[in-house]
Amino acid sequence: MVAAGDIILALWDGRDGSPTAGTLDLLPMGQSQPDSAQFTVLIPKLVHHGFMVSGSGPAILLNSPTQLYNPSDEGRDPFSTVGATFDNGSPFSWAAVREILRG
Repeated sequence: MVAAGDIILALWDGRDGSPTAGTLDLLPMGQSQPDSAQFTVLIPKLVHHGFMVSGSGPAILLNSPTQLYNPSDEGRDPFSTVGATFDNGSPFSWAAVREILRG
């Protein structure tokens, strides 16, 4: 949940057999969104995710993980290495998201 500021949350489902496998979702979240668009996101296990601050100032993100952080559990896979693509087939990148926002 975004307590202040604005972000874009990226979710990409690379799970084999998932009904949403191969889907990339970009979710604008934060205080510039209308009240009806304020939401909390539950991210399923093994769904790749990341966020970028999209407003002109800082953002505060509230995160409630299911277990205490353990650095040895960290599995970072850059979106560029997992095959995440936009609907037009171009590879996902945060630079491309910035261009979309400028659009």
